[in-house]
Amino acid sequence: MLNNAQRHFYCLSCSTDAEPVGSMTLRQLEEAVDEEAIQFLSSTYIPEEHRIRDIRIPGHKVLTFAPILKYDTYPLASLLKELLALGREGMGCEVEIEFAVDLADNPAKSIFSFLQIRPIIVGNEMEQQRITPEEKETAFLFSQDALGFGRHDTMQDIIFVRPESFDRAKTQDYAQAIGKINRVLHQQERSYLLIGPGRWGTADPWLGIPVQWRDISGVGAIVELQDGAVRAEASQGSHFFQNITSLGIPYLMVREQDDGDVIDWAWLLDQERESESGGICHVRLADPFTLKVDGERNEAVGFVLKTPLVANGGTCPARQKG
Repeated sequence: MLNNAQRHFYCLSCSTDAEPVGSMTLRQLEEAVDEEAIQFLSSTYIPEEHRIRDIRIPGHKVLTFAPILKYDTYPLASLLKELLALGREGMGCEVEIEFAVDLADNPAKSIFSFLQIRPIIVGNEMEQQRITPEEKETAFLFSQDALGFGRHDTMQDIIFVRPESFDRAKTQDYAQAIGKINRVLHQQERSYLLIGPGRWGTADPWLGIPVQWRDISGVGAIVELQDGAVRAEASQGSHFFQNITSLGIPYLMVREQDDGDVIDWAWLLDQERESESGGICHVRLADPFTLKVDGERNEAVGFVLKTPLVANGGTCPARQKG
C-alpha cells in the first residue's frame, strides 16, 4: 500500500491570492495533511507498528478513502449504489455516472452534486468482425481508425457534406440542415450514416460541425473526415464523443491523405439524392449497405452488395453503382 497509494493530486484554485481562479496545481499529499478534505480520505502509517491505522493521528498519510468507505463518515457508497440502481432501471442497461462532493467540516453539511449519467456497453465488446480482402475491394468506405464493434446492415440512408462546397463559415447552417433531416428520419425510425469534415459536436464551429444530440438523435454511425479542409484533432476524449460511443454508435476517422483509408466520393455523388440543400446531401440506397467494425483491430468497412445473374445461371457479388 505504501508503494502504490496515491501521493499527489490536482487542486483547482478558488482564490485569487496565489493563483488565478480556475488554475490547476499539482500538490503533494503531504502538503495538505492538515486540510479537512484530506483527513476525510486518509489513513495513517505507524512506522513503529508497521501498520496503517484508520485514525486521525500525526504521521505519514495514506490515501485509502477508509473514513468514507469503511466507516461511512459520509454516506457516499450508499448514495452511489442508489443512483446506479435508478440509472439501470431508467435506462434499461448498465450506466456510469459522474459526481462531485464538497466535503464540509461537518460531514452532515457536505454537498453531493450529481453531474452526468450515461449508458455503458457491457458484454458485446468481444463480438468479432473480421474484415476480408474482398470486402475492402468492394468498399465505398474504409477506416483504419474506427471505434465500435459489430455488423450493422439495416441502414439505407447516408447524409454527407459535399466536399467541394464545404465552407467553414457555414458550419452552423450545416448543423441546422442535418437536424432537419434527422427529425424526419428519426420519426420514421430510419438510422443513417453521417459523413462530414472536422470534429462532430465541437464547441468551436471553425473546427467542425457543431451539432448537438438532438440534431443527430437517429444516427447509426458517424464518419469524421480528417483532410485539408479542417485541421483539427480527432474528437476522441470529448464528452460528445464519449456519449456517442457509449450508445454503441460506431465512430470512424477517415484520413483522406492516408493511402489506407477510403471514401468513394464518385460513388456517393452518383447516388440519387433524396434531398440536397446548402451542401448537405441525403441519399437513400435501394438496398441496405453493410458496415462492419472490427473493434480489436480498429478497422471498419462499408460496402453495398447485390447479386446479379451471370451467364452460367449463378450469382456473383458486385458493388452497387447507382
